[in-house]
Amino acid sequence: MASISIDYGQMSQIEAVSVSVVIPSFNSAATISKCLLSAASQSLRPKEIIVVDDQSTDSTSEVIRNLIIQDESLPIILIQKDNNEGPGSARNDGIKAATGKLIAFLDADDFWLPDHLMTAVAILMSVEIDSTVVVHRPLGVGKDDPPMSVPSFRFFAPIEFMFVQSFSSVITLVAARELIMRSGLFPVSRKHAEDFEFALRLFLGAKHCCTVLSPRTAVIGKHAFASGSGLSSQKWPMLWGSLRALRNVLSSSTYSPLLPVLWIWTILKFVRREMLS
Repeated sequence: MASISIDYGQMSQIEAVSVSVVIPSFNSAATISKCLLSAASQSLRPKEIIVVDDQSTDSTSEVIRNLIIQDESLPIILIQKDNNEGPGSARNDGIKAATGKLIAFLDADDFWLPDHLMTAVAILMSVEIDSTVVVHRPLGVGKDDPPMSVPSFRFFAPIEFMFVQSFSSVITLVAARELIMRSGLFPVSRKHAEDFEFALRLFLGAKHCCTVLSPRTAVIGKHAFASGSGLSSQKWPMLWGSLRALRNVLSSSTYSPLLPVLWIWTILKFVRREMLS
């Protein structure tokens, strides 16, 4: 395992890096406040927190506006879509509106611990900030094991990174805006595994991929493939979406000969998850 000693003493350089947080929301009135406040209270304060409301039918937008009214110092920008087009489209609108050098993603029912952005930016600065993707291992709901104090990460080829280490959630992903724009935005033609396809394109386009084993600084509100009414709970569409994402991204890449193997690997992981659930 490769690791690095991050120099948090270089605070002036770290604080000079601008970060835009992009959050898609849909009917998130019950969770959006905790989500936004976790982003706003980061030890490395983001330049802006862009919330793209995907035509919610509940009071999500009202909750967001009330937060802004209560504290005008919160760097929250609310974008309301004219039509409901799914999380991929909402994230794309947030990326296009972002003005920060880096973009960090968060979902409306998840939240970050205070040093999430600080850790990611420090790692990016220690490698190559413009050509590196950082993801963290998130904490799940109900887990009380505390984050460790020393960050560790590894460099992987994209395939090993995605399938051996098992990319977990877009809410832990931080990368340069220009790298994201070059690699391609979220697909908008579907609502299953669009984040997986986006991440795979991004990892293929990056020079370095770093996974932070500790500290774990993001908390997932609901697990992928968990029971419930969310999109991630729709197990078979999620599996099919993942297989289609592999085809879309890898069929025209140097990894195309591995595509059948990766399809089988993905199906086997799904079956194993079902057997253990």
